[in-house]
Amino acid sequence: TPRSEALEGVVVTRLSFPLPAARPLAAGRFLVASPWAAAVLVHHLRSVRPEIVHVIGAGPQAAYLGVLSRRLGARLVFTAQGELGFDSRSVFKHSVSLRSSLRRLLRTADEVTACSRFVLDELERFSPIRATPVVIPNGVAPADVDGHLRQDGRPYVLAGGRLDEQKGFDT
Repeated sequence: TPRSEALEGVVVTRLSFPLPAARPLAAGRFLVASPWAAAVLVHHLRSVRPEIVHVIGAGPQAAYLGVLSRRLGARLVFTAQGELGFDSRSVFKHSVSLRSSLRRLLRTADEVTACSRFVLDELERFSPIRATPVVIPNGVAPADVDGHLRQDGRPYVLAGGRLDEQKGFDT
């Protein structure tokens, strides 16, 4: 995958965001890679000068963007996608750095959104949220697809996601 490309007229830049780990070799790699990753991100943010940085999901990128975007004067918006309860690999349960970065985001973000009331309730139990959070559901309102039927006249639903038990495609 190229580091940077234009997709349908939008420039997409991909950056690496290493996280610390408990194993000695991984910790060593983090100590070498993280200053470089932060420097590349700062250079990128300074070159594009965003007014708003929108962090979607509290993955590794959140740890960097939550700190650096604020220092560069951008407003910070965080959108939660179920990091705590829908974490099929228990990453948040095991990663102190991810939990810490999520708490920092919730304390400092100018706006916080969640994809459901359930996810928002989880966040509120996890840590105080400075901004007044808003639920913005994923999905489509039924009225948006009225009149869109298959050729055989029957309605249908198409869903996309990881083939993971927690996604519930079997039900």
